[in-house]
Amino acid sequence: MDIGVLEMCGAIAAIGTAVGMPLAVVRWCGAYVSGRVNEEAQDRAAAITHLDNSITAAAVTTTGKISDLDSRIAQTIGHKVNNHASRLDALERARQSDIERIVKVESSIAAIDKSLERVEHGQEKLAETMKDSFATLAESIRVVRMVGPKG
Repeated sequence: MDIGVLEMCGAIAAIGTAVGMPLAVVRWCGAYVSGRVNEEAQDRAAAITHLDNSITAAAVTTTGKISDLDSRIAQTIGHKVNNHASRLDALERARQSDIERIVKVESSIAAIDKSLERVEHGQEKLAETMKDSFATLAESIRVVRMVGPKG
């Protein structure tokens, strides 16, 4: 039977008060249930170490099922915290790669805008050149029409 995180923390708090576990561990479990546990890596590692030490001390003073339950709870909490830490690290890596992609897209958009400006400028120059060439051609045609017969 798998024990959920909330049930585990409640069980640790109940067992902790019954076997004289330090009040800090009981408070930590209460904070975990209410979602106020700081999820930074160093704080998690310190809390896990403190919890493991407290559970080990409680297991020495208790016998049988309580020590088995304590070790199972400690392992489960350790796995859950490690899983959450891994997920947070993965999210941070994904966030960083998203930021890099956004920067690349923005630089590509800027390059496209510059190339559009160059194309528009080239089209304007071409239009002016065509206009000048058309004027020269029209003048040449007029000159050819004005030429009279030889003689």
